[in-house]
Amino acid sequence: MVGGRPLVVGVDGGGTSTRCVIATLEGEILARGRAGGANPRSARDPGGNLARALSRALAGLGAPHRAADVTGGVFGLAGAGGPGLRRARELSEGAWRAAGLPGRPVVTDDVVVAFTGAVPDPDGCVIIAGTGAVAARVEGHRIVRRCDGYGWLLGDEGSGVWIGRCAVRAALAELDGHGPATALTGRVLPALAAARPPAAEPDTAAGSAAGSEPEPDPAADAEPNQARNPPAATSRRTPSGTPAGTPPGTPPGTPPDSPAETPAGMPGPPPEPLPEISPETETAGGRERLAQLIVAAVYDGEPARLGALSPVVDAAARAGDPVALSIVAEAARLLAGTLAAVRPAGAGSPVVLAGSLLTAPTLVGERFRAALPAGRVVPSRDGAAGAAALAVRAALPSGLQAGAAGAAHRRLLSGSGG
Repeated sequence: MVGGRPLVVGVDGGGTSTRCVIATLEGEILARGRAGGANPRSARDPGGNLARALSRALAGLGAPHRAADVTGGVFGLAGAGGPGLRRARELSEGAWRAAGLPGRPVVTDDVVVAFTGAVPDPDGCVIIAGTGAVAARVEGHRIVRRCDGYGWLLGDEGSGVWIGRCAVRAALAELDGHGPATALTGRVLPALAAARPPAAEPDTAAGSAAGSEPEPDPAADAEPNQARNPPAATSRRTPSGTPAGTPPGTPPGTPPDSPAETPAGMPGPPPEPLPEISPETETAGGRERLAQLIVAAVYDGEPARLGALSPVVDAAARAGDPVALSIVAEAARLLAGTLAAVRPAGAGSPVVLAGSLLTAPTLVGERFRAALPAGRVVPSRDGAAGAAALAVRAALPSGLQAGAAGAAHRRLLSGSGG
């Protein structure tokens, strides 16, 4: 059987979802596939999700194209920088082999594909603020300088997880009696319970031809490279019943109806009503119980789950809650500083915004954009298309890089649904 034109694969693996496109060297997107998160440091099944996204895209190819036509690919994964690169390569190459594709893909982090997924320009800056946060300066389609992206424990200032951690701390401060009253206190635990991960994803979903699935929203889960991001907490528990990772001094014996006691993947809120903040429950230990339920819910899940509290903070801030407003203002200030650290003064090159905090209608995004110096600001549209553009550049002879590769890049972006 005669195959079709040479093809390339582009993959954008974020903290909560993975997107894959298959395209021609001319920049025509033929098929797409998606699956769960692929960050090797935080996703539950990064290798499986990479394989699923890739196989679904391949299944969406129509005649005369076939897997054997693939000549190369680029995988841009969150958490693939620094010490995380080796693991990211292992997972990416495993998914590649499982799909029966020839050769091996190029593996990089998701920062550069966020930039190339927005503009065909070779130079500029990009800032990602989703689950994590990082900024970078790009020259010649390569990152030459970074700021932050150090993971939930050491950095990612202004990110969704950073905002979520601030919300938890504010709630615990009120419950302990040394912080101001805030609407966040009664909303943190229900939001964490609702953010429990679903059961393992089945392998039954088929691939789709280009244009047959909803327009991609890569920014919704864009997550920066977390080169030194510690491994996520697990749901294993100590013999005393205290969640693994609970700080010293935490009373043992989390109540059996807390979210920490629910097996991973089982959705639904705690079976008993959540304690309310009132003088009556104060004397009955309601505040202490709510505090321990919040602590258990936080330590029993992966750190990335704290990002689910970002919309809660946004809603409370819009309602005028002073604590939430202060968190929003500080997040925007920190993100502006992260970008300023990599952006040359008076630069006329584009600034690409990626991540739900900056591309969705959030208060953090509004305040961040208001603080930006005048210039060309572009939202990232499709990191997978950006990865495919890099794959096209790698596949074409050097003499065609400027012309044919640039034209293919522009076509990929025009067909990305952004």
